[in-house]
Amino acid sequence: MAKKPELKQAQQDVMNEAIAGRDDLVPLSVLWLSASNVRSKHDPEGIRSLAGLIEAEGGLLNPLAVVVEVVNGVEGYGVVAGGRRLRALQLLVEQGKMDADALIPVRVFESEQAVSVSLTENVTQEPMNPADELVAFRTLSQEGKSIEQIAARYGVKEMTVRRRLALANLAPEFVDMYREGKVSVDVLQALAQTEDHDRQRQAWAALPSHSRSAYYVRNLLSEDDMSANASMVRFVGLKAYKKAGGATREDLFAEKGQGVYITDKVLLRQLFDERVAAAAKALTDAGWKWAEYREGFSIHTMPRDLIRLQPEVQEPTPEQAKALQAIETRRTQIEARLKELEGPAEHDEAAAEEVDGLCDEQGDLDAKESEIDHARLGWSDEQKAVAGVVLVLDHNAKLFEYCGVMRKEDRPSDPEAGKAVGVQGPAAGERAEFSKSLMSSLTAHRTAAVAASLARNPKAALVALVHALCMSDSSPWLSSPLRFRMTDAGHDVRREAAGYEQCKAAAALLAAEAEVLPDMTGEPAEVFARLLTLDESQLVKILALFVGRSYNVISQEGKKANAHGFDAAAAIEQAVAVDMADWWEPTEETYLGAVSKAAMMKAVTEAGSDAADIASMKKADAITVAQQRLAGRRWLPAPLKAYTAEA
Repeated sequence: MAKKPELKQAQQDVMNEAIAGRDDLVPLSVLWLSASNVRSKHDPEGIRSLAGLIEAEGGLLNPLAVVVEVVNGVEGYGVVAGGRRLRALQLLVEQGKMDADALIPVRVFESEQAVSVSLTENVTQEPMNPADELVAFRTLSQEGKSIEQIAARYGVKEMTVRRRLALANLAPEFVDMYREGKVSVDVLQALAQTEDHDRQRQAWAALPSHSRSAYYVRNLLSEDDMSANASMVRFVGLKAYKKAGGATREDLFAEKGQGVYITDKVLLRQLFDERVAAAAKALTDAGWKWAEYREGFSIHTMPRDLIRLQPEVQEPTPEQAKALQAIETRRTQIEARLKELEGPAEHDEAAAEEVDGLCDEQGDLDAKESEIDHARLGWSDEQKAVAGVVLVLDHNAKLFEYCGVMRKEDRPSDPEAGKAVGVQGPAAGERAEFSKSLMSSLTAHRTAAVAASLARNPKAALVALVHALCMSDSSPWLSSPLRFRMTDAGHDVRREAAGYEQCKAAAALLAAEAEVLPDMTGEPAEVFARLLTLDESQLVKILALFVGRSYNVISQEGKKANAHGFDAAAAIEQAVAVDMADWWEPTEETYLGAVSKAAMMKAVTEAGSDAADIASMKKADAITVAQQRLAGRRWLPAPLKAYTAEA
């Protein structure tokens, strides 16, 4: 057996003095904390736990070390060692669990020994290892003590007991690692996601040593489950899931309101599908040809197998017509009154206030009119007969209905019949003039050119951005080429635009970035501080650059999509006076290598050169000759020509 280390001589002397103490029993009411007690801070939670233990054990196991003191003329006993026990006893008195005059075992020392005794006990006592505390709780549980009994015995909350038992019941090696300081408690909490020791060991072994953090452990152990906060669970309802026999798992260490997981995804999906099917049936009963649920569907990135129809503007109902008439009448009255107040408002404070109030009322009237106009958008029976509804689960756990979606196979072959139900573009079966990959390349070049032009024209960029924001609020069904949530189209442009690195737009964008973004990298706070030092003209230039980056008209379709009203793309390009002939040239990489010789001959002819000899040339030679004859001619294929009203 290993020999205990020798105490220092001074400490041994104090211990010898301590032996001379006299054991006694004194009333609790004459005990107080001595000023000679060297420990000044105590954990309130620890005091409560200790009080519960003292109550469970029926009193103190060790006596308090005290000295006789006189405080404020009253003689009593100052506790120099055992302050936590004294506070725990006093707490039991406050809780009505102990009498204030209960006799407490003490060991009385001479007053000159007070500090020495206090220091000896506090320095030499060794705190209990946290892992041993866990094992102690597990032992109590194995002895048959309930969670409620253990909580009451140690004066802690029942959740605290459950958490400690969860950690104590981990695979033994993890408790040993915790005892040795080789793993943190938050990692143990993550491992406690499962009671299966083998799964705990597998998760630990599956992660490299540098990734054995609580975050990675928790993610690995919960990857097969779904949080009760997930949209699908909230849509089905946790109560409905449990009522159907679904099991759950609770993370004892999660924050309040978090940490509940469903473990039967198959059952959850079954319940979800049943609710969706009921919603779809209600829509088909209402006249739609079909209704179906699609994961991740977005109207802004319409799948190729679907076409979005546009709602028709319905005649106002009698209530709507009455409201519109009232709005127009009141608007006329306001305009007349504002005209009367034009002069007085400049000198009369009351008149100025009335003007402000009338202007605010005008805004309210505009909002009400827009609300009615939006409500008048509807779907005809003819549209419902050929189109359907895509159901999407939104972040609020509600089914959102995208109405008026037509499958391409349902598209009428007759263009006039298609227009009658709101279909735009070429009729079914009509062959596109250009391949999808070429269309992507050409429209990507167009996107880059407009981006560079917007970067040079801040006012146009501001107008485009503000217009897009306004329209998204009042007329969300209108499309816009601006991705004003700052979706950078640059990656798509570089991927789709053949020969992009050599084009003029690429160089112009790089130059604009070098001019307005000289030092906009680093920590967000630092960038914000630098932006604060810029004047408005510099900020507007930066905004123009980012507006340009968001512009995107890349498409694989043979014709430009109908804008359904105001054509923002055409207006923006006119505002920046973009002419694609200034930005793009037909070369082997950008165009000629992707089309037939017949298309090359058509281009050369349109550019005013003879193309007859190209027909007999090999493809490579034809490309070389066509490129030479098109050089400097400013010829453009249809997708790069200026937008027209019919586009």
